[in-house]
Amino acid sequence: MRRNIAWFMVLAMGLHAADFRIVTPYAGSISNRLAVENMDDMKDTALMHGLYFQWVNPARYQWNVFLYQSRNINESDIFGSHFIFDYYVTGLPMTGKFVIGAGLDYIRIRTDGDVSAALSNFCMTNAVYAPYFRLGRYLNTGSSAMKNELLVWTGYERDIIRGDIRFDMQPPVPQMPAISVDDVIESDYDYALLGLNIKSTFHHFLELSAKYYRKVSLNGNPHLNTFSGMVNCYLNRHWGLSYRFKYMEVSVSTNTYHIGGIAYIF
Repeated sequence: MRRNIAWFMVLAMGLHAADFRIVTPYAGSISNRLAVENMDDMKDTALMHGLYFQWVNPARYQWNVFLYQSRNINESDIFGSHFIFDYYVTGLPMTGKFVIGAGLDYIRIRTDGDVSAALSNFCMTNAVYAPYFRLGRYLNTGSSAMKNELLVWTGYERDIIRGDIRFDMQPPVPQMPAISVDDVIESDYDYALLGLNIKSTFHHFLELSAKYYRKVSLNGNPHLNTFSGMVNCYLNRHWGLSYRFKYMEVSVSTNTYHIGGIAYIF
């Protein structure tokens, strides 16, 4: 017990004194709901795996990247990535610190299979590139036993959607020939971002965090929401357990995943 406490104290001092890095391979399940015009909604669940890496300088910056993939879900393969870099602005005559950040989200959904009785030879590739930037402010409260961190932020995102869709549609009259559709997907949307992040740390070894942000469309399209949560439990100064949950809405689908992994801190 004393040895574990010593590990936690060393970990806590290390996290506040110098750069540290975290790498975590994840595995779990993802549920996808695909909603395309003129096609029945489709729901499916499959295995998901991913890899997370974060580099933190507590006083100056942090950046992280997350790559994930799932195959054969709703006759589709999904590949996604998330990258963000945050720079901390300190030394201002106010409590807390400010953050200036920029990043890129990317998700590609490739559907190839029988998605409807009325459609055959269906094939669709839908890729969303989403560069964004944000400005926010951290507020910190708590004690040595429990620390709380609140980040309120706002920003701007541009969704660049590219892809193609091909299928043969059976007409209502059997004697009529099938209608072939071959089209290009090309749309750009602008969003204002409103976000809130909350993190609580208990005795330097248990972290609970929740994040929410809303994409408010500037083009008259539906607004989109993203919720996420994470639990990290540090076993010693180098190893920990991590669980992640996320629900995200994109242009033609929603994705929900539950994943867990073993984190290595160095």
